[in-house]
Amino acid sequence: MTVNEARAAIDEIIDAKLHGADFVAALGPEKVAAACNGIGPASWPEKYRQILNKWLKTFRPAADEHDCEFSYNNDGSLEKFNEANERLTENCLILADRKYGWYNPLRYFARNRAHLIGLLCNQFGWGAWEDAAKNAGKSAKTF
Repeated sequence: MTVNEARAAIDEIIDAKLHGADFVAALGPEKVAAACNGIGPASWPEKYRQILNKWLKTFRPAADEHDCEFSYNNDGSLEKFNEANERLTENCLILADRKYGWYNPLRYFARNRAHLIGLLCNQFGWGAWEDAAKNAGKSAKTF
């Protein structure tokens, strides 16, 4: 993510009133740019993350906030890991509701995807969380 893209991401996170918006805004665009790699783990090939970012673009602001938590609000504890994933799910639900009205069936499909994203992070994200905590200070892109 470039610094200009990070500025736009911060604005979108604030505009959507996502949980953690103040935290992300306080980091500034340089730190946000360093932390955010899109949807999916950094260990995945870029082409897979590009596909996920296209398919799940509605949720990108929530993923960016989540990436910032991995990099800058990570003490390696299970408690913070669970809080970050709960916030991710809540933010994805906010974005789904924001994009689709209650009358639109796509809203409920998107809300289902929001829950799935949170479940996948809970199930498979612990190793990345631990690695990010261990590498804190060595690099902003630790996961």
